[in-house]
Amino acid sequence: MRRIAILVGHGQLPKDLPRELRSEYFRLRVKHAKTPEEEKRYQELDRTVANWPRNAENDPYWHNINKLAGLVREVSGFNEVIAAFNEFCSPTLEEALEYACRQGYEKIMVIPTMFIPGGVHSEEEIPEAIEEMKRKYRRDIIYVWPFNLQEIAGLITRRLNSSLEGGGEGD
Repeated sequence: MRRIAILVGHGQLPKDLPRELRSEYFRLRVKHAKTPEEEKRYQELDRTVANWPRNAENDPYWHNINKLAGLVREVSGFNEVIAAFNEFCSPTLEEALEYACRQGYEKIMVIPTMFIPGGVHSEEEIPEAIEEMKRKYRRDIIYVWPFNLQEIAGLITRRLNSSLEGGGEGD
């Protein structure tokens, strides 16, 4: 069975996005009643931001979630593990789900990197996107969430203890 996992992260703006572009983007993003011209410009800026060339220097978050996807791929046995983002980066979760469905994966698993319950992305937006794709493609898409807080506490405790013992930074 062909399986794909989609790691969903929040996303952030690249460090080298020009200040003027960043200001205009956020000004339009928070404006509630946009004119048609402003909406068009906002959509254009949103695509520009999402498709901005990224690397380890200008977007360490993007770099590390993709690195994590590669590490999960190596140890999981999944055919493919890819990163997707809620905001500011490409691919979006919707784009990643479209890709997985069109590639014919029989098992699609979505797992956020946001571990703590209560956030709007994990509680609402991700499940809504999954349900939409299930209806559209009639695929088995599994949302691997929420995380067990005891397991998270164990991970954090191991990291704290490792640091106390001189374990240094993780990689």
